[in-house]
Amino acid sequence: MSEPTGTQYAGFWARFLAFLADSAIVFLVSTALLIGAALTLGNQALMLVEIFVLAAALLYWPVLHASGVQGTFGKAIVGLKVARFDGGRISIFRSVWRELAKILSAATFMLG
Repeated sequence: MSEPTGTQYAGFWARFLAFLADSAIVFLVSTALLIGAALTLGNQALMLVEIFVLAAALLYWPVLHASGVQGTFGKAIVGLKVARFDGGRISIFRSVWRELAKILSAATFMLG
């Protein structure tokens, strides 16, 4: 497999800024949902909202990476895309696998 012409890999700082933007987005949306739910719902309903927020936060990266946008909002801000070698979008399976690998890498003191 060869790389398409014009393909460039993002450096550390571009990836870091994209991650920072994505983390801020997930944090702000999650916090707003949880505060809103805590002020208006009972304890049992709040637990459902917490489970939803956790699932949404965990699926944010893999779903957006596999989407037609080919990246998260943070990556779009920085101008990055997640693509296969031929430039096409990755599958949801590959995207979930990438996120699981990132978790495993972080669990081993970021050695990956």
